[in-house]
Amino acid sequence: MDHANDLAEGDYRPRPIRHLSTRTVHGWHLKTYGINAMPQRSDDVLDPDVEAAAARVGHGLLEGLETSNTGRYGFLIIHQGGLANWLLVNRWAEDILLRSELFRAGHDAPTDFQPETSDLIGCLWELEVVDFERRAWTEAVIKGNGGVDRYMATVLNADV
Repeated sequence: MDHANDLAEGDYRPRPIRHLSTRTVHGWHLKTYGINAMPQRSDDVLDPDVEAAAARVGHGLLEGLETSNTGRYGFLIIHQGGLANWLLVNRWAEDILLRSELFRAGHDAPTDFQPETSDLIGCLWELEVVDFERRAWTEAVIKGNGGVDRYMATVLNADV
């Protein structure tokens, strides 16, 4: 995920970050976001095959996982990036902790998401979503301003 190699200094262009869905899967309440480095059209955030493959991997990972007292809340980030396609599976634990798994699919096999074995945690676009979700979780759940219903209804749609 070394996006620095993708961008020459001063060559930054915003990427669309879009909330794709909010649903319950295997008892997990999930928000899904899409990010695309090269969208074909403004209404086309992700390739449908990439989105479906990433969702299968993310949903499969969550199936059967035990939870803490926090319940089963989290968010997926699917990013069609310059170097590869990425999937981040994030879930809240122990109220104030965030667990995250990272998967990568090369452009030669764009739907074959495999666990990322390096120490990467995300790129600046993905971390924008993580920061938004952290702030939404803190405000709604931790501070008690609306609880999980408000958290699940609070979503990000921006060009970053």
